[in-house]
Amino acid sequence: SLDAERAKKLDLEKKRIAILTIDSSDISSMADFFETVASYEDIAGKELTRIEKEDGCVISKRLVPLGVLFMISEARPSVLCDTSAICLRSGNALLFQSSANSANTDCAVAASLRRAMKRAQLPEDCITILSDTSHEAAYRISQLANQIDLVCVRGGYGALADIKKNAIVPVIGAGPGNCHVYVEKSAKPEMARDIVLNSKVPRPLACNAAETLLLDRG
Repeated sequence: SLDAERAKKLDLEKKRIAILTIDSSDISSMADFFETVASYEDIAGKELTRIEKEDGCVISKRLVPLGVLFMISEARPSVLCDTSAICLRSGNALLFQSSANSANTDCAVAASLRRAMKRAQLPEDCITILSDTSHEAAYRISQLANQIDLVCVRGGYGALADIKKNAIVPVIGAGPGNCHVYVEKSAKPEMARDIVLNSKVPRPLACNAAETLLLDRG
């Protein structure tokens, strides 16, 4: 991809170049994730509790879409696909700001998704890519309380702190961490093996891939 070639010219670390390199298996994984999410129950508007008062007043708790999600992402093209699928299934719209290092790939993925939405007679603008990848643009949008309902930040703690400092809209973040797998001594070896392999092998560079394995030796 253009982004992977650009990353090589910028002499970025091999891990980053690998993340930006999209092949047929990655595309298949993205499509499979959409199929999986499409199979989930449509919970928008689902009533969780209902109380009918003697005076006729009805109090109910329902699941409703958040509205417009502004996603600020690091250079990881699969995030756009995953987030789009979840937003569409839950009835939310997505405004996506990619990293400058993955802008070309994200634009290509978004264009493909929008074509699919048009064929499905869904509003294409439910998935929109922000053309400006600057921090200043993210700060401005995170202050649009009448247009944006939630800001979600993927990246380092510094990026999350900067957005929280400038934002008016509610912000949640997913920063770096150390993902553990703990195998308790009574666990079945076959099950433990499958869990450990699945936690790392399919997508070893994913931010939620296992990084530490803890074994209870009894």
